[in-house]
Amino acid sequence: AETFTRVPELMGRSIRQIACGECHTLVLTSEGTVLVCGWNRWGQLALPDREERHVFQAVPALLPLSPVKHVAAGVGFSAIVATDGDVYAFGVNLAGQLGQRMT
Repeated sequence: AETFTRVPELMGRSIRQIACGECHTLVLTSEGTVLVCGWNRWGQLALPDREERHVFQAVPALLPLSPVKHVAAGVGFSAIVATDGDVYAFGVNLAGQLGQRMT
């Protein structure tokens, strides 16, 4: 879009943070819930499939970690900081950017 438009799925929500990757977005609500949309080819949305999403949705796998404190997004990967300070990363790990051993 050439102009800013409202995001219907986020209207009425209190947003703490937005993180944008190359083709995906993470939104952290004030309640600590993570909402995602965009491309998911490498699992960067932390959803159980690799389908892209065109509307924001909560990430079921992150609900036990709620409230989340911080979100970050890169090219094909994402990370969150849980309230206890633990860091979780998901998506492509081609160069070790997830901080996990490469397999």
